[in-house]
Amino acid sequence: MPSKTLIKDKEMEYDDAPSGFVKLYSYKEPFMPFHGAGIFDIGYGFEGVLLFDGKSDKIQCHFCGDWYDFLPSHIRKEHSIKTSEYKELVGLTSRTALISEKVRTKMIANGKKIAKHNREYSESSKLFSQETRAKISATLKNRPRQTQNVTGTCPAQLIDRLIKKYDELGRTPTKYELPCHGTILRVYGSMEEACRIAGIPARPNGQVIKHGRLIWSRENILLLLEQFIKTNERAPSHSDCRRQLLPSISTIRRYFGSIDNAVSELKCV
Repeated sequence: MPSKTLIKDKEMEYDDAPSGFVKLYSYKEPFMPFHGAGIFDIGYGFEGVLLFDGKSDKIQCHFCGDWYDFLPSHIRKEHSIKTSEYKELVGLTSRTALISEKVRTKMIANGKKIAKHNREYSESSKLFSQETRAKISATLKNRPRQTQNVTGTCPAQLIDRLIKKYDELGRTPTKYELPCHGTILRVYGSMEEACRIAGIPARPNGQVIKHGRLIWSRENILLLLEQFIKTNERAPSHSDCRRQLLPSISTIRRYFGSIDNAVSELKCV
């Protein structure tokens, strides 16, 4: 079985790695060895952990111990198992990407090209014009009342849910605390208008409610982004936020509008 002896700067000595050590990224010790989940006689690595070779950045397969840039194709071909089943057996979340940083960087670059194309298409075709938004809002307001009553999304029910959440919290809820937030925006146009109708104060833009979680400042976010770019030699992406290598994407959007805006501001500093 593989062994570990030393932790330093998110790296760990690992006998089975081609380079002799692995990168841990956001994982924290201690780890539980993976024993094969009752399917294989022997397992490799640890439960709920992807091990990245320290030099090649390839990922180790929990079943056979080999190392790959793109693990899904290996799992399907060599072990005849679905990626979702593999993740469940080895203790990974369904959103974990079984790819090396090299592959991730290529996919991010391709994704940005597609996103840029979609934005240009949307702007040229005016799919999200003010007139179109007004039509969407009118359509939602005119949905059959029976459907709205079943889903709790008729205008009166939305206001009632907003007021009840306000009474429950003792303050105006954030969008994360209000499941029907998106529907309220489509029906009333803005939370400010819905709050006006409900007779409760609207939350100021940019106000942060503390719920025992870390409250980031613009300066700290920019410093962390600068360190990330220097370390990884690439721009950060949404997946880096999901892996907790950076603040959440919602936090970055709250201060900068988007992660690209934050990087652009960093370059101007």
